[in-house]
Amino acid sequence: MRVGTAFASRCYQRLQRAVSSARLLFSLCFQTEHRLQTAIPPPRRSRDAGATPTSALHLLHRAGQRADELFATNVGDSGLTPRQFAVLVAIVERDNPSQTEIVEVTGIDRSTLADIVRRLVDRGMVRRRRTREDARMYALNLTDEGKAAVRNARPAAQSLLSMISQRDRETFLAVLEKIAQKTGG
Repeated sequence: MRVGTAFASRCYQRLQRAVSSARLLFSLCFQTEHRLQTAIPPPRRSRDAGATPTSALHLLHRAGQRADELFATNVGDSGLTPRQFAVLVAIVERDNPSQTEIVEVTGIDRSTLADIVRRLVDRGMVRRRRTREDARMYALNLTDEGKAAVRNARPAAQSLLSMISQRDRETFLAVLEKIAQKTGG
């Protein structure tokens, strides 16, 4: 019975994270959709005569959902989330970064990042220590377990992008980056 309860708890936590991510994405997209409409050609109609036209907001939401599902499926039982993976990658790509640096690089707000780092520390993937220069700041680095998690999750992170050509992938990532920058992310 404990296994079933633990599984249900993990499923519920994943669902809550997905709902939270979707709400954030909807909020960001809704606030900026009028800006995007001038940069994106008019929506196309499906070949079905009665189909609803596509919208940037809906397509971003669907792509985000699918990306989260693919990532969760591909990382298996590790329980690593896409945001945790982003934080681990940001840490491994820098030399003992502070949490403030990681906030700036990932666009994750301070309180959320602090919670993510705490969870990663609890899981033994990240070491956090006070800096010598400023006792109020933490420097972060990955443990061997954290490095292994990054290695194991990289294919999962690339699974969605592998579905499109290299040229389309570069364009897609550039457009996403532009949207993130123009919306303050």
